[in-house]
Order: sequence, then C-alpha cells, then structure tokens
Amino acid sequence: MRAGGFRLLLSLSLLLCLRGVLVADVAGPLRFAIIAVEGERAPGAAAFGAIEKNLLDMPGVVWMERERVAAALKELALAATLDISQRTLKLGHVLPADLFVFVEGVSDAQPHLYRVSVVETRTAIILSSWLDEQHDFEQPTALQAVVSQAIAKARVPPDQRRAFSLLGCHSDDPSRTLDPLAQTLGQLLMHDLGEQNDCVVLDREHCRRLREEEALASVRLELAPSLYLLECGIRQGDGPEQIAATPRPP
Repeated sequence: MRAGGFRLLLSLSLLLCLRGVLVADVAGPLRFAIIAVEGERAPGAAAFGAIEKNLLDMPGVVWMERERVAAALKELALAATLDISQRTLKLGHVLPADLFVFVEGVSDAQPHLYRVSVVETRTAIILSSWLDEQHDFEQPTALQAVVSQAIAKARVPPDQRRAFSLLGCHSDDPSRTLDPLAQTLGQLLMHDLGEQNDCVVLDREHCRRLREEEALASVRLELAPSLYLLECGIRQGDGPEQIAATPRPP
C-alpha cells in the first residue's frame, strides 16, 4: 500500500471513530480584522495591498476599519518576536473581531513567499492558512477560500469540535528506516484532519500554552473533552508497510 493509501485510511479511521455527530451551523455575522505582521516577517506593501483588496471585496463578510486596526497596533506596539497566537491574545483585548487574518512574509524565502493565517480570537487557534507558493495573491479565489474555510470552522459549536495535536510519527522498526516516510505521513495526516470543518490542529507550542497560560484557561476546559494527542507508528508487515495511529488522552 502506498503512502496515499495510508494517509486516506488513517484519516478516515480517526474521523469515523471520533466524530460522532453531524456539525450544526451557528448563525450570525462574523467580524474580521486584517493585520500585517511587523518586523522581519512583514509583507511587502504591494503584496499586502493586493491581499487586503481581494479580501475586502469578499461578499458577506464584515471587516473592521483599517484605521481602527492600525490604531490598535500602534497602541500595543507588539514585539516583532511574538508569534501569531501571542499576537492574537493581546490584540483580542482591544479589537472586537471574531477572527484575525494575519498576513506575513516567510523569512529568508527566495523568491519571497507570503502566508495568510486566519485565527480565532477567542481561542488563538489557527483555523486555516494559505502559503502563496505561486505568487498568485492577486487572484482572489485562493485567498477567499481560506477565509471561507475559517468561517465554516468558526461556526462549529464548541461541543462538536475536535482538536488534534501530533506528538510524533516514527518507525517502529529498530532500524528506523521508515522514519522519513512516517514523518511525511504524520504531516499529511494533520493536513487532512485540518481540512475537516469540525477539526482543529494544534502544534506543540499551542498545547503548552493551553496548559500554562491563564488567559487560555477557559479554552483549556472547553477543549479538554475533545483534545486528542496522536502518536503514529509505522511498521513493516508481511507484505506492504502497515501503519497504526493511537489517540492518547490529553
């Protein structure tokens, strides 16, 4: 069985085991704010302008005024070293938006790449993201798809949301010869889970903050019943490789 087959079977198995109920839609308009990351990851003015224009032209979405966002950024003077989750927690106190759309340049990438991340302000969880590998940020389709996916995820009631974090994906063979394949499969698995509207993917750093930061105490309690820490092992079977993933309690 090839890697694509592993990925599909593993994703389907987890979702069938853990989903349980259909997702309901939570009504009501969602408010967005577009934010250019500052410092070394700041996007170029032309790129940010094109991204901003295409997003603002998106129908059915409520955007906060650019002047209000700029005033909040000036007031807080956020350190350039803060990551997106940290920025969200601080900006969420002064900007009454449901979701932040962060636009940033990818450091040291040649040619220049840009990343758009849509973050839920209440939880500081990245709901969707897009990496501009083709330099097509002037085309609205991909950008608006990222926002649409985030809207779908944000509308999932908290008690129907599933959160996943990958502890590791490795070869169970003592020779460790399957480690590269295991790491690839782990990334593909998390990507597939992240594509589901009722699933969110947390990296290790966000899981650490959930445990330690008081500002996320309510989010920690909310996610606790539906947070799955995944550890994947891949092993050589009698025929093709066999892969197993085991959900572990948080």
